[in-house]
Amino acid sequence: SAGVWTLSDAEIKSVENGVANVLYQDRSSLKARIHQSVWEFHHKGLKGDPGGHSITQRFEYWRAAIGIIKQNTWFGVGTGDVPKAFELQYDLMNSSLEKVWRLRSHNQYLSIGVAFGMFGLVWFLISLLYPLIISTKRNDFLYLSFALISLISMISEDTLETQAGVTFFALFTSLFLFVNPNLEGTDGKKTLHEE
Repeated sequence: SAGVWTLSDAEIKSVENGVANVLYQDRSSLKARIHQSVWEFHHKGLKGDPGGHSITQRFEYWRAAIGIIKQNTWFGVGTGDVPKAFELQYDLMNSSLEKVWRLRSHNQYLSIGVAFGMFGLVWFLISLLYPLIISTKRNDFLYLSFALISLISMISEDTLETQAGVTFFALFTSLFLFVNPNLEGTDGKKTLHEE
């Protein structure tokens, strides 16, 4: 009881709001996120269940996706069969995830690999990297920045699997590649926007 009396008003409010650790009071704290991540792995090691924890679940999703890709290496399972393929793979893996947590890969590259196989993944990577190479030669900082942010986001999310993600990617790719008034045309002359 002596410990309870030493709590500040902010700490009491945090307890009432379900904050489980004093480190988690500042949600933007890097130290808190690292602690929480380490705790997730510790919990998975003790209980064997990654369910309900962001990072450990993603590793389980990635493990399932890689298993599907190994079974359908070259051409994938097709876009319509992805949910069924994940459902079957979780059963094959004897995954400890509850049904509610058995989701897709949360990795755009693995999602493409599952749906379209290695041929599709290579084509997807070429489609992403070719404009990046061209923009590097043009010193196009705007597209370069956008592309790097997009490529990194695709590691932990199925960025292009939602309407919002596709719209975001298509809009800014089009703006930065085709409407950017600071770029020269392919013949080395200034574009109409610069004249």
